[in-house]
Amino acid sequence: MLRIDCIELTADEKLALASEISDTLDGRAIALAQGDDIVLDQLTDEAVTIDSLRPIVGDFLSRRSEGEHYRSEVQGTPSLSARLTQ
Repeated sequence: MLRIDCIELTADEKLALASEISDTLDGRAIALAQGDDIVLDQLTDEAVTIDSLRPIVGDFLSRRSEGEHYRSEVQGTPSLSARLTQ
């Protein structure tokens, strides 16, 4: 299962990102907010990979206020993290 660590996003931002991921994946998977994370429930045999999620998460983070202070990074397998940079 793919997981996106969103501990630094607000609840509304997590829901917005999950919705954007689900829309972009166009029926291949549904992104669900679960605690501090977003998890993906795959609906087809077509694999959803970290590489396919990175541009979606990166685009979302770049549109945030102070988006230049945020980045996405891969931390282990299979997880992606949306983090505030110092």
